[in-house]
This record gives sequence, structure tokens and C-alpha cells, in this order.
Amino acid sequence: MLPLLGAGVSNTLVMARAHRKELILPPGVTALPLQLRGNRVAVRSARVFDRAAQLAARWPRDGMQELRIPKMMFVTTGMAAIRAGNYILQCPPGTMLFIPQGIPHTNAVPSHLETLPPEFEHCGLLHFTPMISGLACRTCYSTREMHTSRRQGEKAFLHRPQILQLFYMLAEEIGQEAQMPSLTSKQVIDGMLLTLIRSIVRDLFDEEFLLQDVAAEDNTENILSNNAIEKAVAYINVHYAAALSLEDVARRFFFSRSQFTRSFRQHTGQSFLEYLNARRIEQARKLLIETDWTSAMITRYVGFSSPAHFHRLFLRETGITPMQYRQQKRGGEEDI
Repeated sequence: MLPLLGAGVSNTLVMARAHRKELILPPGVTALPLQLRGNRVAVRSARVFDRAAQLAARWPRDGMQELRIPKMMFVTTGMAAIRAGNYILQCPPGTMLFIPQGIPHTNAVPSHLETLPPEFEHCGLLHFTPMISGLACRTCYSTREMHTSRRQGEKAFLHRPQILQLFYMLAEEIGQEAQMPSLTSKQVIDGMLLTLIRSIVRDLFDEEFLLQDVAAEDNTENILSNNAIEKAVAYINVHYAAALSLEDVARRFFFSRSQFTRSFRQHTGQSFLEYLNARRIEQARKLLIETDWTSAMITRYVGFSSPAHFHRLFLRETGITPMQYRQQKRGGEEDI
């Protein structure tokens, strides 16, 4: 990103809007009209999405979503086509797209090469998403054959509150500049973004991050399996931190409650809740070893309802408390 930002992000920044006519586009970026085929479906039961990115609504037929938080996307390679609002942005490398909360945008299912001529064969994007106590950074790629989102080893969580604070300060400055453009605001945005990127680079080089354990392809729409239960298991493996319920997962993969319960146990040897809790405990073990997070932070991150519930299940699963587990694995006397 740093070489591409040499001329200043304010020259390549696109502020996503709900409607195409409201856009102010920098040179090289175009917006094509997008005819939405389906309706907005509000999400009321899910408290978290993708480990804290709050999902407000989906457009299932249009491959779009709406978040309760802002996010940013940066085109790193190739020409990219990105759905937002009622349009498709065609963006060259170096384009920074800021998506305010409440603006519908791509959910990583559609290819980022749609509407582009055949000579554009691939593109890459970098995503920044704020979470509870840090910033998630991930890559995605599109080729003419497929779209790949969040490949193994390419989603890092930077758990420094300062980086999260800097992201939100940048988001606020971008929002203000969109309402009252000025040379000073552009200079501030350029400086803040470069500071954010350099802070991210430093943390990556210093290994001050958590490499999130995601599936090689965590988009359940693209999981290459003909078995619906295998797809359901893969979905749980990725979205274990969300507020999953048996009914929601069964409905997603076209099972009745009784069919799903029976088939899931036959396939995994466990009930839905047993499997979900085991997956969460597995991730909690990694966090206890690899981070200095408190029990409350780990509880929220892996999806348990309360620290007491997490503590009780962890003790039942491992025979020791989370604090004892951390001390045992680290060989120290740290408190949780």
C-alpha cells in the first residue's frame, strides 16, 4: 500500500454513498448503475458477525451486506469492481474505499471483476474492519475463475487499542471531509492514514498480532462440498464466534430441526451445542497462550455469553481453569 499512497490518499479516496448520484469520484474511478434484484433482510438475532463486525442486514440475492460499523477497502493489485449502494465502482490500484456504517456493500461473494473487460484477469483487495479491541486486516482476490476471501494465513488481528482508536479517528475525519472539503482536511487524512498503515506494518514485523485461524475458504456459498452437513460444519468452524443457534444453521442449509439434529450427530458424533462449544474452547486455548487478553475479552471474542459460562465450560472440558491453563502452558505465574 505505501508506494501506492505516495501521491496522497485524498486523491484516490472514494466515500461510499447509498445512491450513485451522491458520489464524488476521483480520476480513474467510474460508477456503473446496479439494479438490485432482492430486498433488504434485517438481521435481528446476530449480535456479532465475523468476530465482532456487526451485521445489520443482508441482500441475499445481490451479494451485499450492511454493517453497523465503518470499514475500509484498498485495491492493491489489478482493476477491481466493488458493489456498493445501487452501483458498481470500477477502481484502479491505489483506490481507497471508505464505507460508512449503514451503507450496503459487497459481502465477498460476487467476483470483483464483474463488469470489467476480459483483459482484466485478476485483482486483490485489502480490508480493514474494526473489532471489539483491535483491527482486523485481511486480503481477498478475484480471478476470472473464482473469488477467494480470507485464505489461511491472510487474516491478522491487531489487538492494540491505539490502532483501533486511530482507525476510528481516521473514519471520523473522512466523514467530516466529505461534508466540508478542505485542503487541511485532506492533509490530515493523508497523515493519519499513513500513520495507521505504518503502525500496522510495524506490528506485523514485530509479530504483535494474532493470526486468525480461518478456513482456507470460509465463504459457505463457495464451499466445495455436496454434503449439506459438511457445509454446515464448515460454516460453524468459521462463524463460531457469532450468535449461532441450531435453528438458524438448520434453516440456512435447508434442514428441519429434527433432521439437522439427527444428521449432525451422525456426522460429528456430537450435538450442535457440544460441537460449537468445543470449537470455541479450542480457540480460547490458543488465545490464552498467544495473547495477554483477559478472560472477559476472550469470552466475547470466541462467542460465549458470559465469563462465568466460559469458565465453567473450560473447567469441564480441560479439568483446569483458564488461569491454570495459561500458567501451565507458559510456565509462569500470570493472572488472567
